[in-house]
Amino acid sequence: MRRWIMALTVIACLGAVPAFAGGGLAGDIEVGPYGGYGWLDQYGVFHPKDNFLYGGRLGFYVTRRWSVEGSAQRLSTKTDLSPELPIPNVDADLTAFRLNVLHNFRPGAVFRPFLTVGFGCEEFDAHAYGMSKDLGWNAGGGLRWFLSPNLAFRLDGRYVRTRVQAGLDQVQQNIEANAGLGLVFGGGSRVLPDLDSDGDGVIDRNDRCPNTPRGARVDSEGCPYDTDGDGVIDGPDQCPNTPAGCVVDARGCPLDADHDGVCDGIDRCPDTPTDKKVDAQGCPLPEPKAPPIFVEKKVVVLDGVEFDRDKSTLRPMSMNTLDRVAESLKDWPAVRVEVQGHTSEPASWAYNLALSQRRAEAVRSYLISKGIAGHRLLAKGYGKSRMIAENRTPEGRQKNRRVELHEIE
Repeated sequence: MRRWIMALTVIACLGAVPAFAGGGLAGDIEVGPYGGYGWLDQYGVFHPKDNFLYGGRLGFYVTRRWSVEGSAQRLSTKTDLSPELPIPNVDADLTAFRLNVLHNFRPGAVFRPFLTVGFGCEEFDAHAYGMSKDLGWNAGGGLRWFLSPNLAFRLDGRYVRTRVQAGLDQVQQNIEANAGLGLVFGGGSRVLPDLDSDGDGVIDRNDRCPNTPRGARVDSEGCPYDTDGDGVIDGPDQCPNTPAGCVVDARGCPLDADHDGVCDGIDRCPDTPTDKKVDAQGCPLPEPKAPPIFVEKKVVVLDGVEFDRDKSTLRPMSMNTLDRVAESLKDWPAVRVEVQGHTSEPASWAYNLALSQRRAEAVRSYLISKGIAGHRLLAKGYGKSRMIAENRTPEGRQKNRRVELHEIE
């Protein structure tokens, strides 16, 4: 029990030691002690008891992946003879001298598994009852954990098969497990090549993100950027400036299921018809209101817009009407109108035409002063060519002195 407690204590202490990628280069030598436990076969009537073992090994790295090693070990125990036999139990030793070939995986890594196969001399010595030396073979595997560039903790497990002679002529099969240390030194260069397995420009020993996809932009630690935060890293991201919150496809481009120009994820109205104009949140804009002055007809007489006789000066009462006209036109920015001036003076045709033009321009100027774009307003005088009332009465002439708005198609 004490031996097991000591072994577990050693393993726990080793767990607190930082790990390093280290030796195991071509030309290196590995030497170290080990200890473990053996589960033994019957060996005829002797029945040696399972027990602890100890030994040492010396290895040589032919390449980074292949090495050979020799080992020597001993397991001391006692026989467990049947009570029916009239002979006492005695001490017994199992001693092995072996030569093995190892295939080492993940060269240069901190944790390196390996497989091994080999042969050697397997000696069983029951002391007073005799000794047998036989050729046996073994196979197994294990793991090296590099605690420093030159020191590794090692775990092994193997199967050992031997045909024991010396009167037994039986195949014996043992199982062994051991743990030990390996000191690695020698001919290999201690500077490992600067590998960059993922091709991101940051060598493996400095790369905190070792499996970065090809083409990704990375920082000094080898971790990819995602500038727009859409989950698709820079490089493969074909739409690198996606607005925050947008749902994107595998290329990093925003999805827009309803094709309204606002990407899924920030679109608060995801089922907008394709012919609708939308706001910044993807919701349909309210339909623009038609100007009340053009709801039912294309020609509007501006009742309330009056001029002094024989003048183009707007009377104060005209302002209220024109203000309402301006607000209506603002609600329908695509509408263009012709401002028509009409007169009823008893003067000549030329005089009336000029007067009507001035009155149309007076209305146009007022509407422009209220924020209506000048290109939407065309002023044109028609004199007294389009009378709508009897011009011989004062009331009729007042109706003829008018301004009309005509929507331009």
